[in-house]
Amino acid sequence: MFVLQTIRMTLHPVRTLTQLNLIQDKAFVDGVWKSAASGKTFNVINPSSGTILGAVPDMDESDTKAAIEAAHKAFLTWSKTTGKERSSILRNWFNLLVKNENEIARIVSSESGKAFKEAIGEVAYGNSFIEWFSEEARRIHMNYD
Repeated sequence: MFVLQTIRMTLHPVRTLTQLNLIQDKAFVDGVWKSAASGKTFNVINPSSGTILGAVPDMDESDTKAAIEAAHKAFLTWSKTTGKERSSILRNWFNLLVKNENEIARIVSSESGKAFKEAIGEVAYGNSFIEWFSEEARRIHMNYD
């Protein structure tokens, strides 16, 4: 079990990272959550407190190759979607990111030691790229030559 520190933030209820719905202790590869083939993990540590937040898979070269192959396979499907479909998928992703921005910011803050307000800004900035690409996707002119 993870050793977790309670994260206290102004204007936000006290919660532990295990109470956050987005925390995972595996890598998402080929549509499923996976451990490293070796079973090895490494700790994620809050640099401001030294607290161990959890452990994640320590993926090696073979895990990385499998993830690249899965990404390539997914790209083959993605490349056949229309600009309108891509736009819709990306917009849905953006909407989920916005809906969960406080939870994502808590994770960023804990993993990096950043102040919560700074993490909120970082999450919003990153989300803006997904929004922009969702809008640009409709303007893609595909050429399969």
